[in-house]
This record gives sequence, structure tokens and C-alpha cells, in this order.
Amino acid sequence: MTTDHTTTQLLESLSAEQREVLRLRIVYRLSAEQTALALGISPASVRVIQHHALDAVRALLSHQEQAGWAASGPS
Repeated sequence: MTTDHTTTQLLESLSAEQREVLRLRIVYRLSAEQTALALGISPASVRVIQHHALDAVRALLSHQEQAGWAASGPS
């Protein structure tokens, strides 16, 4: 599986709101306050959405790593 494909798959697993928060916070490097203003939500909500999105990405990556290890066996 390619990195681009994996990235696309990860992003598609998130809600539109989670993708937008990550895009603004990570790609555009906006603060929680700036992101909140752009989305019309509170800075606390931005942080919670970002936290949940990153947790989801971590869980998916962990699952993919375990599946890959199981398919290829131990080194």
C-alpha cells in the first residue's frame, strides 16, 4: 500500500469536521483560536475535535501495522 493511498484512506475515515480541523491546524498552522473563528466553534471544541481525529488516525495506523505484521509474520 502506498503512502498516498494510506493517507487518503486515513483522511476518508474521519468526519468532514475532523478533516477540516486537522487541515487548518496542521497544514495551515492556525492556532486553536484562529481555527475556531474560521469554523464558528469554540477553541475548546477545536482542541477536542483535533484530539479525537488524531486518536482515530493513531488507531487506524496501529490496526494497519498489526494487520501487516500478521500478514507478513515476524521478521
